[in-house]
Amino acid sequence: MMSTTLEENTGYFLSPEMFGAVGDGVHDDSDAIQKAIDHARVNKYRKVVGKGNYLINKTLLIGSDGNGFALHLQSLIVGEQFPALPEKWWDATPAIAPHQSAGSQNNIDLRVEYFNGANKATWFRNWGNGITASRLYCGSMKNFIIGYRCYKDTQRVTGMNDLAGCSWYGGYLGALIGTGDKVPGFTTVAECHSFDIQWFASNKYGGVILLSGAQYTNIYKGTYDYNGKFSVWMNLGANNPDTENNGKVIGFGDTISDGVVTGTVLTEPSYHQGNYYILVTDTQNALDGQSTWTAGKPLSNQDGSWKATADKIITCTTTEARYFDVVANIRTGGFGKCIIEPEYIGGLVGHNLFTSQYRAASATSINDTSNYRGLGVASTADRLEMTATSHSNTPFISAYKDETQVRTHLRLFNQSKLLGLNKSVNVPNNSPTWIFSLGANTSATIAMWKVYVTSTTTGISGEANVTVRGNEAFITNVVYASNMQFKVDGLKLLVHQSTGASRNIFMNAIRVA
Repeated sequence: MMSTTLEENTGYFLSPEMFGAVGDGVHDDSDAIQKAIDHARVNKYRKVVGKGNYLINKTLLIGSDGNGFALHLQSLIVGEQFPALPEKWWDATPAIAPHQSAGSQNNIDLRVEYFNGANKATWFRNWGNGITASRLYCGSMKNFIIGYRCYKDTQRVTGMNDLAGCSWYGGYLGALIGTGDKVPGFTTVAECHSFDIQWFASNKYGGVILLSGAQYTNIYKGTYDYNGKFSVWMNLGANNPDTENNGKVIGFGDTISDGVVTGTVLTEPSYHQGNYYILVTDTQNALDGQSTWTAGKPLSNQDGSWKATADKIITCTTTEARYFDVVANIRTGGFGKCIIEPEYIGGLVGHNLFTSQYRAASATSINDTSNYRGLGVASTADRLEMTATSHSNTPFISAYKDETQVRTHLRLFNQSKLLGLNKSVNVPNNSPTWIFSLGANTSATIAMWKVYVTSTTTGISGEANVTVRGNEAFITNVVYASNMQFKVDGLKLLVHQSTGASRNIFMNAIRVA
């Protein structure tokens, strides 16, 4: 006798069609899918599988009782009756979100093969108690506002989610992750997310936006490119805009204007290379310098409590292959601890990336607008570069085909062993000039150095042996000196030349004992 129980007929999962779904992409299946989800949760089936093309006009709420839950849908499209896109587009209604049940939920398996957001829906928005330690997969995502949002909505720790897919293309933002609002007694962070998306591209205002609280993010697979063409990276100059505005911090969602153009701020100010920067939306495709923003004009927010001037407007560019594919704007906590190592990334900007690591192939160096406090590894057409300098993007080592260039002093066994300059120092005629200093010698033995001088001017060169006792250097002997003289002043090494004009001088020193 054939079984007639629901459980036996479905193989331990339910389908939306059992609750009235049509699955033709025309009729509204929102209620039917939600009934299937709720029935599965209450009756411990814990899995809903739909193989149709489902149209929805409201948010689907999913959740788990602690033992896991799975929702697999072949196709999900947003209908005409779905809530319209609000003026604050980042608050777009989600197609899928967690149930507002008590306690943080985990072990959610969400899989949607195709999603079309009709230019008014976010695919998934993590809110309330949120979900964590789950896998969220969307194969092909189009016409969405934000692919995945976990920002200022969650009341508890919401992280450790694995975001995966084949193509997240053509939305406003690919992902927005950051600290949520706190509930008393809970510390809210959105950390430990991971990304594995093959083609993450051409999202209007940016790719992956990581704000404070999004530490430990791991982008380990995929291609991230062409994102942020409708955004600009504004150079606000050397003065800290927070200090200049009496502690007022501009950040994500704020509106600023120069009196003509108005845009939405996407990051708090990032500091690197001696200047502060913010990412701001543009009103048109700003690729290759086509921004509507104008450098040099005063900026202010809506109530005038924040003011600044954009010294320079930096756009995405095809010539330098620079895009806003990953924006790591982690300002609080003093660290990011992110690992970003996909197959390709077109551009990276950020702040306070302490102990972070970047290993990504790119047409040009990925760190041209980044503030490094971690290890950056980038490859270009002719070299491999490693960067680890605070608030700078100058690599400390570059490996070329025929040579390796080191741009910092070297220490071996806790002693300086090699000092050098990677640029020349201008030495005036008949004026001893300080080039650099040797380190003090606090041991009982004498430190011995070989000092070499070269110049961009033919005929100026030299070699000398120098010893260091305590805090004083001594010239032991001069091996040779052509059109120059070695001099010392304490631990300072100076060069004197009298060729009748200023000359560019290089000096290097190697410790031999």
